[in-house]
Amino acid sequence: MNSSLLVHKKSRTTIVTIAFLILLVGFLARFIHSAFFTTRDFSAFWIAGKALNLGLDPYSALSKIPLPIELTGHTMDFVSPIFLAELMRLFAFMPFHIAKLIWLVISLILMILSLLIIMEISNIPRSYFSLMIGVMSLISFNPIIFIFDNGQTDMVVVFSLLLSWMLMRRKKLFLSGLVLCVSFINPHLVLGVVVYYIYRIVTRRETALLMGLAVGGICLIIVSLPYTHYVFEWIRTILPDKQQWALTASGQITWLNLLHELLGPYKTYAKGLVGIIDIGALLLSIRSWHSSKGRELDLDFGIAITLGLVTTTFAFNQDYSVLILIFPIIVRLRKMQISENIVAFLVLCNSFLYSGITGFLTPLHQLLLEVTAPIILVLALLFTTQGDRSEKQRKFAWAFVWLFLTLGGYAISLEFRSIIVQQVLVLVGLLSFMSALCRSYPSDNGSLQKPLEKLVRPNTI
Repeated sequence: MNSSLLVHKKSRTTIVTIAFLILLVGFLARFIHSAFFTTRDFSAFWIAGKALNLGLDPYSALSKIPLPIELTGHTMDFVSPIFLAELMRLFAFMPFHIAKLIWLVISLILMILSLLIIMEISNIPRSYFSLMIGVMSLISFNPIIFIFDNGQTDMVVVFSLLLSWMLMRRKKLFLSGLVLCVSFINPHLVLGVVVYYIYRIVTRRETALLMGLAVGGICLIIVSLPYTHYVFEWIRTILPDKQQWALTASGQITWLNLLHELLGPYKTYAKGLVGIIDIGALLLSIRSWHSSKGRELDLDFGIAITLGLVTTTFAFNQDYSVLILIFPIIVRLRKMQISENIVAFLVLCNSFLYSGITGFLTPLHQLLLEVTAPIILVLALLFTTQGDRSEKQRKFAWAFVWLFLTLGGYAISLEFRSIIVQQVLVLVGLLSFMSALCRSYPSDNGSLQKPLEKLVRPNTI
């Protein structure tokens, strides 16, 4: 290794290390503040677990349980499946803030494990540099920040989806189906993946995958059996009320919420239009999966993830944390020969998604943390890109276009300070991204994958 290259590598590592430490300090400060000085969403989970410990209904426990002083006037109704309340019973034996701290530590561990799985799926070597880039990108991504601020459960969903995906790539179909069932604590986020797995079971006769889903489902049923009346209450009362509330709830990022707001006096047509969007997205997904014939698992899974987000009728910012699963798909597309038009389309869609997720909800004093991730990714590309001069110039150009559009999206969101702007950026970007993925499938089934030696070549970030 010549001296100039060695100096370049040391400079790169030094710069990234400094940025990593600065971001890490900011993240840890918010982490500690969330654990000890806020209640947010975790209060609903903790109270639900406490209700089961006392033999009370977790869906109507607020008026029956004596609450700690720190929770008085700062609680939320529990609206999740009953097995999440069962999971929270152990936490409910602890003081609230200790329970939340432990839950946040578990979420942090799951975030790191998720990053390692993403790197494995993307075939990225686990170097000091790549790990720092990955951690910085995650802790400055708005939905991840929301998870830790609110004590939400989405990191469990992200980890289970990634683990299920990795197991499927390793042909361990039973375990893949079994692990997916863990993500049912947030069922509205995984519908697309469930549809994809059912499609594989029907078209490819994957009995092991069916058995995994069945065993996982039976386990959830067994856990719920002592609370059958609560399950029926959740289905008959809680879910309809939750969905009705989601129509007008501020902060929802769904087609149903957006169209309900935009149509004004014609809002009764919102559900019909959403149904058309859902059917179109489903047909587009099935067509792509059929053309793949199981040979493009990563693209298939990416479409399943986007299908779930496009069709969901209940999603806040933190629920879009599943978008981190898109990164391995982008890496997969980089190995394929796709047209410049599709590349441009993907760049545009990603910038819409990235900027819209943050939106006007971010206070100005926190904006630096929120916009750090795209800047980090572009700088990482500049530091690590290899190849001939024309290839470098092409990547640099697309990276800067993406950065410009992303920061422009932030500026638009902050200027208008309207949830509708955020919703449009995210939902249009998401639907367009799904369309771009479908167009990325090679038309010749015989050339769906490159030779093995090209596919297993390690990537740099």
